Amino acid sequence: MAGARVPADEPRGVLPPARGALQGWLIALASLVVAIVGFRAFNRYTDSHPHFDSGVYMGVAEHLLRGKVLYRDVWDHKPPLVHVVNALALSCGDRTVNSVRSAERWWAAAAGLAMFALGLLAFENLPVAVLASLVFLLHFYHPGIFRGNQPEEFGSILTLAGLAACMGSMAAAGRRGVALAAGSGLFFGLASLSKETLVFGCLPWLAFLVWSPRCPRPGGRRRGLWFLAGLLAPVMVFGAYLVCNHATQAWLDVIRFNLHYARFDGEGAPNPGLVGLLAAGIGRGGQVLFSVSRITTIAAVAGAMSMFVPGFRRQTAGFPVATSAFFLANLFGVSLARRYAYYYLQLVSSYVLLAACGLALLCYLTRRRRWLAPVVTGVTALALLAVDPKPSADFLRSLAHPRERWDVGADRAAVVRALTRPDEPIWNLIRGGDWIYAMADRLAPTRFLYLPAHLFRDLPDAEAARREIVSALETHPPRVVLCDEDRSAMTEAGLQDWFEHNYVPGPLPDVYVTRAK
Repeated sequence: MAGARVPADEPRGVLPPARGALQGWLIALASLVVAIVGFRAFNRYTDSHPHFDSGVYMGVAEHLLRGKVLYRDVWDHKPPLVHVVNALALSCGDRTVNSVRSAERWWAAAAGLAMFALGLLAFENLPVAVLASLVFLLHFYHPGIFRGNQPEEFGSILTLAGLAACMGSMAAAGRRGVALAAGSGLFFGLASLSKETLVFGCLPWLAFLVWSPRCPRPGGRRRGLWFLAGLLAPVMVFGAYLVCNHATQAWLDVIRFNLHYARFDGEGAPNPGLVGLLAAGIGRGGQVLFSVSRITTIAAVAGAMSMFVPGFRRQTAGFPVATSAFFLANLFGVSLARRYAYYYLQLVSSYVLLAACGLALLCYLTRRRRWLAPVVTGVTALALLAVDPKPSADFLRSLAHPRERWDVGADRAAVVRALTRPDEPIWNLIRGGDWIYAMADRLAPTRFLYLPAHLFRDLPDAEAARREIVSALETHPPRVVLCDEDRSAMTEAGLQDWFEHNYVPGPLPDVYVTRAK
């Protein structure tokens, strides 16, 4: 870690020996390369269809932009940050999924830069920092893990930023160090408002900040208090939002919904107990992460073992210990509920950081010959290309992939706009079609703008929800209803007769308009 005192017989040997302007130019050039790679690594997703969850987030964001209150007026069971991110993206773009994809490109660049800064701060090794950031982008945006526009995506990147700020605080004295500690807590707090389980990841770094003997003045305890203040700040702002908008009870209902929802797996079967969940999570984690790159796996194992090398542990101020705890904390959080592949985005940063520890350990073992550090990193990069050619080639192709738009569905949105006035509600019951609210610039008549199959199973009071939906539809009957052949959710809500009595097929498949009276 930068700023740590290292015994004279253990030279750092990791930053370029030239100081001053040359070192600054090298770091600036490397930062630019990493940002460009992150920006272009997202190209392969720019023309992708907005999946079910992504469409919901866009639909909720459209309602927020039109003055609705989250959870009270528009319902979803995810924490608030993903909806806020979507609202900001839509407000800065053309109100389509292309706005969200454009914002995600900048998130990808920021993710690469955060990992790069973290590598520099933790190891003072420019080649390791560059390779770690590139390997992170390779894993994080791997199609077997990444899905796009998910809470796990934004929360993981915010966590990485919080970790970089924490390491920056460990390297800075005075007010700057305190401000970085508060900023670190703020990023972790925002991440927990994106995915609740990410709060576990902040615990090892809070302990690392408080108890590290390398922390400059003011000491770690004061910085720890500022870290906690930053962590609680976004939570308190969210709480104030709920209280001021009389949405507290609606949020408590969401929490109860999620606790019940977590009792079942993706197929609707009951989840096992805690031990079974952890075993399943570990198995699924290995399947998802280790299948991407064997070289990264070997380096991660070496990184976990590096905590038992006293000299390296001292040189990095115990960073491998904190990183191993970070990985285990994230693994625990991921294992508590379902095991979708994109949930394991939460593990990628800690997994790649362990691999970076393994690579830095090799550089440490060659510390008597400083020139070998970049050679070791270069050989590792070549080994990655040779041993894992498919993911490496796929990643390189993603960098050359052109930026494209997703324009399918614009005709349906245009028809909805033509059939309705801006103040007339529509209701979408097509699974995965909730993006139409944003593209058509229309609102739903009920806060339940979509009806997932498990809605009435997991709600605290399903009958009250049914009555609420019926009352909203009677008070504000939608001019247009979008519905495919799957009517199970409508039937479970007791609305099949209402729908058949009031609606007839419209000009496009799955589009229904009110029956002429």
